[in-house]
This record gives sequence, structure tokens and C-alpha cells, in this order.
Amino acid sequence: MSPAALSWPSGLPLTTWVWIIEGLVALLLAWVAIRFRRPQGRRRENPLRNRAVRASLLIAVGAVAFVVVFWRGPWWFDSAHIRSRALQPADGVVITGFRTGLVALAAGIIAGAGLYYTHRSHLHTVSKDREQADLTREGQVTGRYVEAIKLLASDKIHERLGGIYSLERIMRDSGKDSATVVEVLAAYVRTSLDKHVEARSVIDPDSAAAGPVTVLKPLKEPVRAALNVLGRNTAQRNRRPDLRSIKTGGRDLSEADLRGAWMTKAQLTDAHLRGAKLQEAILEDAVLAGAQLEKADLTRANLKGAWMQDAHMLKAVLRYAKLTEATLNKAKLPYADLTGADLTGAELKGANLFHADLTTVRLIRADLKHATLTMADLEKTDLTETEGLTAEQIHQAKVYTSTNLPPDIAGDPQVRARIAQCEAARAAGEEPPTGGR
Repeated sequence: MSPAALSWPSGLPLTTWVWIIEGLVALLLAWVAIRFRRPQGRRRENPLRNRAVRASLLIAVGAVAFVVVFWRGPWWFDSAHIRSRALQPADGVVITGFRTGLVALAAGIIAGAGLYYTHRSHLHTVSKDREQADLTREGQVTGRYVEAIKLLASDKIHERLGGIYSLERIMRDSGKDSATVVEVLAAYVRTSLDKHVEARSVIDPDSAAAGPVTVLKPLKEPVRAALNVLGRNTAQRNRRPDLRSIKTGGRDLSEADLRGAWMTKAQLTDAHLRGAKLQEAILEDAVLAGAQLEKADLTRANLKGAWMQDAHMLKAVLRYAKLTEATLNKAKLPYADLTGADLTGAELKGANLFHADLTTVRLIRADLKHATLTMADLEKTDLTETEGLTAEQIHQAKVYTSTNLPPDIAGDPQVRARIAQCEAARAAGEEPPTGGR
């Protein structure tokens, strides 16, 4: 019995099966050729760059290789024990065992390929579903955004408030839209504050002798809400709302949330900002003359070149604020916290710094002529290059051995005595007595 005389369980000779498979492979190659033939007027495409073509060719080659190995494999792997002609039953057992193992191996490979294809199809489906979900979400966000803008333009206060908080929700849900929402709300605040409203002067019947009292128009709730949303967003995402060159327009901005706001050259003359949150706000070259900033928090704010003459800053927090070249003449800063602030080149002529904390403050070339330093804390403060400073001013302050003083003032007997007095009080855990006593 020759190898060509062997047959599969269907009864067809093995050579017939080879011809059938070769015919199928030829048809597959013909399909590939037709599928990727070059259309007229189009650039020829290399079919081998197509993943389906490569897979089809691989399957065709694999099928041919399988048939050849199935047919001649037993003699290639065990020719010493299998006769080429006149096969015996023992030879058939070896051939059948080899071919059965080969079929099992092929079945395993096909099953593995099927699992791999299923896995890839699943990943592709998941990716498509995710893309569709993202598109759906973006469509929903766009719809919500349009509705929120419509509400923001409403004449009714509750609808404007709804629009503002809807925009805040969009800002939280869609990070890539947060910058746009910040710009919209900042523009809303700017346009609302730019509408000038004159402050009114009225006379209180109970205190008519005191003269007229200035009454500011309260900040509208939607504008305050927009400022609060911008302040919360700045704290969470560090996105600065653009409020450059805004004007208060006679409105009361007490306790307004302006954290991180970009307010370069803002016109805030006589602004009422009591208790306002202005941490890390940019107020370069802003005009704050006569502004009411009692208990306002300006920690790490940038006030470079700001005009703050006659500003009222009782108990204001200016820790590590940048006040280089700022004008603070006659500013009221009693009990203000200026720890670590940079006042290089600042003007503080006639400023009231009663009980102010000036620990580690930089006062290089700062002008302190006629400034009140009574009980001001000057621990670790560098005053060596300060202008307009006198021994009498230092004698009124809380001054320590860590304070860097100009040589002429450091050698003053009263100043040395004051330093010893303050050091002794600190060692005893007590507050130094008021200067001059």
C-alpha cells in the first residue's frame, strides 16, 4: 500500500484531498487578487500592507504546509520504521498515530487563533463602545452647556443662578471644558461689574451730625455666585479667571471669593473688599487707593506696583505677598500679618503698622519715612537698606538681636536697650512693653 493509496475517513484518496485543498487555495489567491486590484485613476496599493491579505496568505500557506506534512510527514519523521511500498498494518498504526497527533495539533492552533481573534474582537468592540459613549457624553455636555448659557442670559435671578451652577457642574464633569466655562463666567463677572453704579450718600437721622454715609449697592447674587464658583475652581484646578481691568462700579464686594483671579490693572479705588478671599490673586499695577480691605486674605498675592495709598487693611493677611514697588503711603495696616512679604522698593510713607507682623519681611530700599512701627514685630527683618528709618521708630517696635538694622541705628543706646528689653520679655514668655516705656 503506497502513501497515495491511503484515504481519509470519507473514502476519498489522499491525493484527491490535496487537489481539493490546492483548488481552494487557488480560489483564495484569486479572490485576493480581484479584491485588491488597482482601480483606474487611483494609486496602486500594496496588498501586503493590508492585514486581511496577510492573514489570508498565511492561512493559505499554512493549509498547504499542513496537507504536505499530513501526507509525507510520517516518512520524514520516521522513515527508518515505515516502508515506502507494500505497507503493513504496523506501518499503518505509526502513520495513523502521527496524523492523529498532527490533526490534534492543528485543532489546538486553530482553537488558539479563534480565542485570539475573539479577544481582539472584544477589545475592538469595547473601544468602539467607549468612543460611542464619549461621543454621547460630549453631546450631552454640549446640550447642557447651551441650556446653561441660555439661563445665564435670563432676566430672572433664579434662572441665572441655575445657569451658573449648571456651568460649575459641567466644569466638574468635563475637565477639557473647564477652561471654557471659566472664561464664560469671568466674562459674565466683568460685564456685570463694568456697568457703573454710583454709590449713594445718605444721612442717618440718628447720627445726622456725623454727616452723610456712603451706601454701596450690594453685589447681585448671580455675580457673587459666579465669583464663588470661579474661586472654588481656582482652588481645585488652578485655573485663573481673567478679570483684568475690572471696575467695582460702586458695588460692595465684601467677602467675595477672588482666589487666584487675574486682576492686573483692576480699578478698585475705594472698593469694599472686607473679608475678601484674594489668595494668590494677581493684582499687578492695580489701583486700590482707599480700598477697604479689613481682614481680607491676600496670602501670596501679587501686588507688584499696586497703588494702595490710604488703603484700610486692619488685620489683613498679606503673608508672602509680593508688594515690590507698591505704593502704600498712609495705608492703615494695624495688626496686619505681612510675614515673609516682599516690600522691596515699596513706599510706606506715613503708613500705620501698629502691631503689624513684619517677621522676615524684605524691606530693601523701602521708604518708611514717618511710618508708625509701634509694637510692630521686626524679628529677622532686614532693615539695613531701608530709607527714611529713624531710631525713634525702631525704639517703638518689637526688635530683637535677629533684626538687621542700619549701623547708625543699631548703635543707638535706646535701640540697644529696647533690643535687650524685647529679648528679656521673650525669654520670660511675655509681651514686650509698649516702646518708650
